[in-house]
Amino acid sequence: MASEGGPDKTEDKQEERKNIGIYDSDEEYHQRHKKNASKKARQFDFEFMLQQSRQNAAAYRTERINTYDNVGEDLEHEEEANRQLQKLRVANEQPSHHTGDNEVEPSTSTQLDQSSNQGDSDDDFTVPLPEGFVPSTKPETEADKIDASKETSSDDEEFVDFGEEIPIVELIPAACEATLKHGTKPVSALTFDHHGTRFASGGFDYVVNMFEFQKMDLSLRPSRELTPSESHVVNDLAFSANGEQLLVASGHAQIRVLDRQGKQWAETIRGDQYLVDLSNTKGHTGPVNACCWHPLTKTEFLSCADDGTLRIWSLDDYKEITRCINKQRKVIKTKTAGGKRAIPTTCAYSADGKLVAAGCNDGSIHVWKHGHLYVNTVYMNRRAHSAPLTSIRFSPNGLQLLSRSLDGTLKLWELKSFKEPLLVKENLECEFASTDCGFSPHGELVFTGTSANVEEDIDGSVMFFNATDFDLVYHIKYPKIVYFLLSYFVICGASPFRFPGGLISGFLDLPCHACICKRR
Repeated sequence: MASEGGPDKTEDKQEERKNIGIYDSDEEYHQRHKKNASKKARQFDFEFMLQQSRQNAAAYRTERINTYDNVGEDLEHEEEANRQLQKLRVANEQPSHHTGDNEVEPSTSTQLDQSSNQGDSDDDFTVPLPEGFVPSTKPETEADKIDASKETSSDDEEFVDFGEEIPIVELIPAACEATLKHGTKPVSALTFDHHGTRFASGGFDYVVNMFEFQKMDLSLRPSRELTPSESHVVNDLAFSANGEQLLVASGHAQIRVLDRQGKQWAETIRGDQYLVDLSNTKGHTGPVNACCWHPLTKTEFLSCADDGTLRIWSLDDYKEITRCINKQRKVIKTKTAGGKRAIPTTCAYSADGKLVAAGCNDGSIHVWKHGHLYVNTVYMNRRAHSAPLTSIRFSPNGLQLLSRSLDGTLKLWELKSFKEPLLVKENLECEFASTDCGFSPHGELVFTGTSANVEEDIDGSVMFFNATDFDLVYHIKYPKIVYFLLSYFVICGASPFRFPGGLISGFLDLPCHACICKRR
């Protein structure tokens, strides 16, 4: 059995060597194996290698020193040549000697100057002058110098004076007024699209009216009348950046998303109200107080509700089967100083979309950095107001924050120093939770509305203040009218005391010719 197994193993080894590319015989394989076994590992003499490295370093250092010496000698030769050249130039400046009628040839210095100038001209590049150009030989006068200095100073100035400044009052479009009928109850929500051609209003009558200026006739009626949230008051409305979607936040826990025609395109999912941890719910569990779109991302919007959370949604999570946005992207919880739940009553994005702000019912303001975990706030003031906030807005440059509260104050905050307000305006009557405030498009003005007080004989008004010092610039008074909202173009919603109908007063710079020429 052993004799039979030997050849088989040899054949197997030869077969393995053939598989890996070795085609020698068994004897050659054993000889090569013995030869490799007799080889010894190479030994290194580290002392010899260190000594050799030192010698090489010393030789390299000597070579570099010699190189520097040669460079120094070259520089000395060059300086000597320059001195000789200077002497020749001085000698050439002396009068040339004549021998009869023949002049002496030009000196060596002149030849050197010509050769050097020729070499320099090869490296220089100049723009050729146009044909027929003759340089002026007239000497420059003092008047020419003054004119030249004026031209250079005018070029350096970045600001060009176009005349007298336009008064801030003229920036307010209040030359004409048009009164539109919303419904039978007060107006509670109002929004414009970014083009200024359409606006929508919502009220206590659960109705959302959509107005289009291009389709409006003499009756000033809305183009569409909708009831997206039956039996629920409309708390807030918001058009998307492109004007294609309209958010409807109401007393219901679900937010409706309407298309341009006013049809319901989607709605957010309602969260499970029996879950204690609100971060585990897929949507709001209480009435939605406010909503707004991201200024740069057209599919993202923000909402806040009575469940004590702000939620960031995305239209990309829309499912065609359920026609619903199945889950929010982020959940932000608002807490009081004692760790209890604080109800956010208003929310807003900054102009660049990098900050998210919320005003709560305890008078606090919370600001987070967009895109982070939303655990810790970037800016926070727990004593910003002594009553619930009704509105909060960022300035166009994103460095300031404007807040309105039921305590009758309007405050301007600097984000860098958020502990104390920059400007405060007091004694502004505010009796409704939807009282709005905001900035003009370029931030020169701030505006808000006030409520009427019959007992103290105070009329409701729309007030415009200078954003730098809060001085009153312009105001529009309406006797016995309580103003809810204000949106810059400018539109304000009103609720008269003497009759139950909700009105919308629109202020324009020019008459509404498009409305006059159309008849129903």
